[in-house]
Amino acid sequence: LARFHLTITIQLVRIVMDRLALLSLIGYIFYVHGIVITLAQDGKCTTDRDCKVGAVCHRISRLCICENKSSSYPSCLIQEGNSCKQKCSELQYCDLKTATCMCRYGGMTLDICCKRSCGKFQVCNQGACKCAYGSNELGGCRRCMKICKKEERCASTGSSYGCRKIECGKHCGAGSKCVWDNNKVICTRCGPGHSLVLKKCIEDDRWGSWGKCSATCGKGVRERRRKCSAKSRCKGKNVSEVEPCTSSVKCVGKWSQWGSWSACSASCSGGEKVRKRTCRGSANCKGDETQKKECNTIPCIGIPGFWGPWSSCSVTCGKGKRTRKRPCTNAIKCVGNAVKTETCTKKPCSVDCGWCNGDIKIEQIPGQCKYQRIRLRTPGCPERVGNGAPCKGKPRMVLGDATQKGETQYRDFHSPYPEKNRFSAKCEGGCISIHEVIHWCKRKIQHADTEKVRKICEGKEKCEFTPGPSFFGDRDCKGVQKTFVSYSCNNGHLTTNHIDGKKTKKIILKCVSILNIIGTCIEG
Repeated sequence: LARFHLTITIQLVRIVMDRLALLSLIGYIFYVHGIVITLAQDGKCTTDRDCKVGAVCHRISRLCICENKSSSYPSCLIQEGNSCKQKCSELQYCDLKTATCMCRYGGMTLDICCKRSCGKFQVCNQGACKCAYGSNELGGCRRCMKICKKEERCASTGSSYGCRKIECGKHCGAGSKCVWDNNKVICTRCGPGHSLVLKKCIEDDRWGSWGKCSATCGKGVRERRRKCSAKSRCKGKNVSEVEPCTSSVKCVGKWSQWGSWSACSASCSGGEKVRKRTCRGSANCKGDETQKKECNTIPCIGIPGFWGPWSSCSVTCGKGKRTRKRPCTNAIKCVGNAVKTETCTKKPCSVDCGWCNGDIKIEQIPGQCKYQRIRLRTPGCPERVGNGAPCKGKPRMVLGDATQKGETQYRDFHSPYPEKNRFSAKCEGGCISIHEVIHWCKRKIQHADTEKVRKICEGKEKCEFTPGPSFFGDRDCKGVQKTFVSYSCNNGHLTTNHIDGKKTKKIILKCVSILNIIGTCIEG
């Protein structure tokens, strides 16, 4: 009997393993809140069993959606805690029940979290916001979770959307039937006294009277209409017809308002500009269609007037300039220069020294992994003259911070052979910044360890040390003495060559002396 039970158990295990292997081939397997969830590689579901508890598989979109209409599936009900072992990112939160990081805005795995909260009628799937209930005819998202019947339409029911029966009598008349198709009401059957024409219910009747002529004068058209039932002799023929008509009133043309003047044909020495009007209501109107007039009659080239007086000197001391002008009247441009300039000299004056701006450089702050922008200035812009004041300030001018902080790196050493560990990082063109170092059997803040590493590495291009007791000192803790290091490479390119300690094979040489003269060593 025991052998029979063992055989049955082995067969059941093989069946389960075969099913899991099949699922791993056709889709993804997720473990969320203690429940195994399988989805196709495109993120689609087939039944409600593919979805997390509290969610269902929508029949149209084939997406798992929260029953409470939250867009952050599988995090339908977010309950945050603070007992997660790992640090959750900005797009994640620490789940209270499982003590694991989960996507805040939705996402089956932490590498495909949605980066923002999805909008109304959407759900997070494969890291993107998709229509939770499928798309409508216009390409937008369906608003009803339920799939409406043909005689229903999705409409607002106050704070939400639901399926409401179409009032066919309102759109197609009493006793009619209709459906909702392509975002509009389509009549399918008409009541008594009406016929179905172009998917609309039209009241039965004979030809009506001719309408008025479309023209108030001259030639035009007029129209008459009829509405036919299925039993009528006009079945299948037109429901409207038109014929030409002529008004008894003779048309007389009428001018429109004058249009705007065109641009002048010349910029100087005389040109013309034009404006037009249109004859409406007839081909003939009395009067001219176009008007013209002269413009820009001033000459292009003229003779300048007399020179005016000299202006005051531009400076109160030293050398300056003064000018005088002559006018150009009755022309766009005159022969010769309009302004004349000459040098003027005043009594000598003193000039204060001014700095000449040099190149902007980036340099590292000594003893720190920080950089700053500086400008090296030289005096002489302008140079000091007479009793002028010397240049104020220092030649070296700090403009601001230029530190380009690199991404924080984390390196842990858990080897049971800590003296074989090796921390090796190089920040080419920049410097190493040490954030935190812990040497203990478990992660525990040790400020002294951080300062010890900073003394040999902070602000330097290369950092190397042995993460073990020989460097930090022995620790009175149970277990392997581990080392946790977080650092960054600022203003440079990071390369690493860290080594985790491994056990080395000891080689024992056995030496055999032959006749006390020749010694032979063999590995043993």
